[in-house]
Amino acid sequence: RAIECHPEHEETYINLGLTYDQIGNPMEAIRTYDALLTVNPFHKEALLFKGVIQYRILCDARSAKANIKMAGLLGHKEARQIMEDLFTDYEGMEGTALVA
Repeated sequence: RAIECHPEHEETYINLGLTYDQIGNPMEAIRTYDALLTVNPFHKEALLFKGVIQYRILCDARSAKANIKMAGLLGHKEARQIMEDLFTDYEGMEGTALVA
């Protein structure tokens, strides 16, 4: 309901997505992050959290890597470590291409 009333409050999307993931509903979390990314396609937390779920639950390494890397390129401080932890072939965020 809060998102319907105030779709500009981006933190509400993040909190709702985290809650869905924590209660075992990762697909609803992804839908929530996608809704936020429709409002703000460069929201680094939504990209990061969506990417982690894509990797952990959907086994979609290609999409996960692209989203987590984009979060890092946008300045998310934890993205580099997450990339290194999840992907053994990770070579860094210095480049601009989103190569999976």
